Amino acid sequence: MVTTLKSIIHSILFYIYIQCTNAFVESINTPCITQVEAISDSMLLSKSMEKFSTHVTKEYCYSELPNRKSEIYGINISDDCYVYSKQRYIHLYNHTISRCGQCIEIIGPSLMPYKCMISGWFTYNGSDINDNILNNIILVNDIVAKKLVSEKEESGFQIAMSYSSCNYVVLPSLIVIRSNSTTLTILVYNTNERLYSISNGVWSNVIDKDGYFYIDPPINGFYERLVVSSIERRTIVFNKITSQTGKVYHPISQFSKVKENKNCCFIPSKIIFSNTINYSALNAGFKYLVSSFTIIKNLFINDKIEATQGVVSTQSISLLLNGKRNGIIIQYPTSIQVTKHFKETVIQINSSSLVVKEIYLAQLNLVSQNDSSNVHILLDLNENCKFFIEKAFSNQYNLRIGLNQTIKGFFNSLIIDFETNDSSIQITSAESIERNEKSMVGCTIDSFDCNYTECSVSNDRDCYQYCGSCMPGFHCTSSGFCEISTSIPSSSFSYVHFLVLFLILFVFI
Repeated sequence: MVTTLKSIIHSILFYIYIQCTNAFVESINTPCITQVEAISDSMLLSKSMEKFSTHVTKEYCYSELPNRKSEIYGINISDDCYVYSKQRYIHLYNHTISRCGQCIEIIGPSLMPYKCMISGWFTYNGSDINDNILNNIILVNDIVAKKLVSEKEESGFQIAMSYSSCNYVVLPSLIVIRSNSTTLTILVYNTNERLYSISNGVWSNVIDKDGYFYIDPPINGFYERLVVSSIERRTIVFNKITSQTGKVYHPISQFSKVKENKNCCFIPSKIIFSNTINYSALNAGFKYLVSSFTIIKNLFINDKIEATQGVVSTQSISLLLNGKRNGIIIQYPTSIQVTKHFKETVIQINSSSLVVKEIYLAQLNLVSQNDSSNVHILLDLNENCKFFIEKAFSNQYNLRIGLNQTIKGFFNSLIIDFETNDSSIQITSAESIERNEKSMVGCTIDSFDCNYTECSVSNDRDCYQYCGSCMPGFHCTSSGFCEISTSIPSSSFSYVHFLVLFLILFVFI
């Protein structure tokens, strides 16, 4: 009777502790990484991606889980995505933990936010692409890709990405993968959170970087309860866990939700060319292609255009010309709603004589390509672009192209129809101007990680990822480490008193 009463009191105290620690969860910052390249399964099979795809291998989370594809909810509903191998971990101060099961929100040219679950990673064994480019790539399946773009694409495309909780209506699961006399190997899945630790109230173990928990076997045949915590200090409780392998356990609820300070939008690359940018370090998914072609007659839909790629140097893009009337193609890798994003494009061109006849928004479809030229089919053409050109110096022209919002639809190219006596011209600067300046801060892939810190420097702005909070009586320094505060708020004392009281009651009752 006494033992039963003691067990009930322990359970009540443990429940109160879980609820109170959850109550102290704050809102978290979710930085927006604006330049990420998404590549789908079918894109990997296209000829344009051959140099990349032949060196890529996918590796999978939860490889030891029986019936992985049906058991993992995100994979089962085709919400799986894969990061580069060097992005598969979160690096905390004294732990490296796995991203397996974490959800991210991605948004592409369709402007429809979509959530996917990190289900593995890819490795690259080639030598042509460096880590700076690979870190900014995620692989998605064709179903996800169709939700992100408006047209069928042959190669990678730009998206924006941020950490997010998935809204899956499924309970988390815990399974004992392996069991022996010294260790239980436990997998917790379908949480769609960044898992951190597992505890029975006496000991606590941090998740291993392979995504599994390793704990001692229960002494009395089973654990009364195991508490799994996320980085955000949210918790779920599993009851009556034995050493039996293959048995699946569920908690009574999901992780409690936490407010995400999210402001993440898709913004296409604005810079077409600048001498301040190293183009060899840019992902193909957000790099403009500038080329030239000879115009014999006025352009019409379904025309075939054979264009010569411009030669990019640190100072300019040089375009070879053939004849008096020529065209410049400024092509973005993906079809976008150009006039929704940009109000004008400004270009500086070096030429001894330049007469602009027409400027079009166009949709080009690549038919064939080699190292120096591309053959396109002109699928759509809109000639309502207004422009203004002025001669700034003896051999320099400034061209401003207005992008009227009355022009609707998706396009991937600007075509400039012009005449000149030069055999070549040089574009020294080209940039599109945003229609509405966003208050959003665009972050790099570095903000996706905690970079060996133990707390969040800032939790409501800029590019600081949520990486944990300091205990009451401590504060987070500018370098991301906890140190003792010189003054402790009275509210912190109440929290400390609660924890001390809980421990005393739990141990001595």
